[in-house]
Amino acid sequence: MTGFRVKKISGSNLGEQLSVRREQLGISLAQAAAETKVAVHYIAALEQGSYDQLPGEVYARSFLRRYTAYLRLDGPELLIRYESERNVYRRVKSGTHQPSVDRPVERVASSKLIVTPRLLRTISIALLAVVCLAYLGYKVTVMFEAPTLIVELPIDRMVTDQRVIEIVGTTEPETVIKVNGQQILIDAEGRFAESLALQDGTNVIEITAQKKHSRTAHVVRTVVVRPPDINS
Repeated sequence: MTGFRVKKISGSNLGEQLSVRREQLGISLAQAAAETKVAVHYIAALEQGSYDQLPGEVYARSFLRRYTAYLRLDGPELLIRYESERNVYRRVKSGTHQPSVDRPVERVASSKLIVTPRLLRTISIALLAVVCLAYLGYKVTVMFEAPTLIVELPIDRMVTDQRVIEIVGTTEPETVIKVNGQQILIDAEGRFAESLALQDGTNVIEITAQKKHSRTAHVVRTVVVRPPDINS
């Protein structure tokens, strides 16, 4: 095994490179097996590209390293070639066509995609998860959204000579209503009515509505109280 020059063989698949190299050196399969301590059928499997006849990955890689070193070939380069070809071989070994290992990277046509019950189940679970997340997002948004608050009376910028007015309005059930910071009662339908004492001059009335964990809705009304003209 000495006195010859290493010749790089390209343009063929891994098995052909190994087979051609061995034949160039005038070595038989039996001689190669005896000198590398790799079984004949494993060497034949490497040369024929029959990767399903090789043992586990660890042993297959070890056999390939030993055989390429024996043939004085570029071991690391051919190991990369082996991994590429074996990946293609695994993808198509159950198919009807034989892939070209000179082009180890193939695109699977969309027409060959098979819809299996497992794929349908996975898609269904994914869609259900999306729906659940959307629903939870909606519920969270609703929970934190400020409740509806409609103040019917008093109107804004109201001018009156009365020192007591009615605060009347509607909101959503189970809402806390406060008038200038003081909580007032609402009925089961969300309606409220409360009397409020005013002072002469400008009165600023703030009505707030809030549910548990929600933002607060605000309505501000300005009421001006003018004492009655005693001369009239």
